[in-house]
Amino acid sequence: MKKILILIISIGLIACEKDENTTEKLTDLDGNTYKAVTIGNQTWMTENLKTTHYPDGTEIPEITECEDWQSLGANAEAISFYENDSEKQYGGYYTYAAAVKACPEGWHLPTKNEWDELEIYLYNNGFNGAEGTALKANSGWYDNGNGTDDFGFLALPGGRRYRNMISSDCIGQSYDVGEVGYWWSSTEYDNNFIYYRWLSYSLEEFKESTDVKKSGLSVRYVKD
Repeated sequence: MKKILILIISIGLIACEKDENTTEKLTDLDGNTYKAVTIGNQTWMTENLKTTHYPDGTEIPEITECEDWQSLGANAEAISFYENDSEKQYGGYYTYAAAVKACPEGWHLPTKNEWDELEIYLYNNGFNGAEGTALKANSGWYDNGNGTDDFGFLALPGGRRYRNMISSDCIGQSYDVGEVGYWWSSTEYDNNFIYYRWLSYSLEEFKESTDVKKSGLSVRYVKD
């Protein structure tokens, strides 16, 4: 069985198994294992993606310097990590193109409507106006802005890379770490902007906005 599993991983697929609590586990090409949980009719990863390879084994371009991230093209494929450390708990920051391409077989980057479905489920199950609180982890958020993690989603405030505004600092740096979490959707607002979801230490809601494709946001996949 171990030999079969190793073979599957080597050709670019993700191993998936269910434990007795009906949560699922995914293992990527870097050997990282992620848990997933079913919420309503959807099954979500409960950790942010941090693989450095696409499912076919190709390495995702890793950007470490602020200026290099700032100079990325609009449709660039790139990944970075907070403080350039892949062992940090927040996972990787992926550009939109990389987030789409890194998706394992059987899973996909959630659409805007799928994020909406998750929010509606929370709304209908006792968290009207506090959907974000239900998703946030019960520790790790700035100023005690923790959530209740009622569904095992374990959302953390990973922040993001690149800010599309004039700043005295390099705009390719990481920011909002500890305060806000950002996650891509797969739905375009227009040719340049993509919908994403975000949670803040200071808010109970689960918010939606748009950002340019070269931004570096966290990734959670949902099962097909």
